[in-house]
Amino acid sequence: MTTTCAVGATFDGLAPVNYGLKTGFSGGGTVGYNWQVSPYVVVGLENKLGYFHVHASASLNDPGFPQISAFTTYGDWYDAYMARIGAVVGRAMLFFEGGGATARIQTGYIDTVTPVTLSITSDKTETSWAFGGGLQYALDDHWSLEGEVLALGLRGTIAGCGIASNATGPWCNQTKIGNVAVVDFGVDYAFK
Repeated sequence: MTTTCAVGATFDGLAPVNYGLKTGFSGGGTVGYNWQVSPYVVVGLENKLGYFHVHASASLNDPGFPQISAFTTYGDWYDAYMARIGAVVGRAMLFFEGGGATARIQTGYIDTVTPVTLSITSDKTETSWAFGGGLQYALDDHWSLEGEVLALGLRGTIAGCGIASNATGPWCNQTKIGNVAVVDFGVDYAFK
């Protein structure tokens, strides 16, 4: 899995800190129905339910919390529900798909260095658009190989507040999140 986004975070009046998500692992399964409307065109519906986990963090250099860092985690799951259309040439099909996606996103700030500690965590299930495309090649009437790129439009802002261990605060954060691109390769089985 790769990401195409940068995450921006603000805390305690500091200038925003930007950090990019790292590449992570994804895996999962797809259930769908395809209908070949002509020898050259396939339309279908599918649902992709998968695991993915990408994480990033950055130090904020706040004088009041010298060890504080911002973090963002996408995952551990996503669900993409889409319609697709494909152009068939022999055993190969080039396809495009679009619809919606839902995923879990966690953001926050943490400083665990005493004497004053702070932990602000915001956990959100985000729903947005999904769009992608790829190539599928039929090995026989049932088995095929597939590769695709799927963009999940999970842009938005997540905010949260917390109290420090010395009862000061509230301390609030705001994190702007960006899109994620999932690159998948798989083996498909068609029931006929």
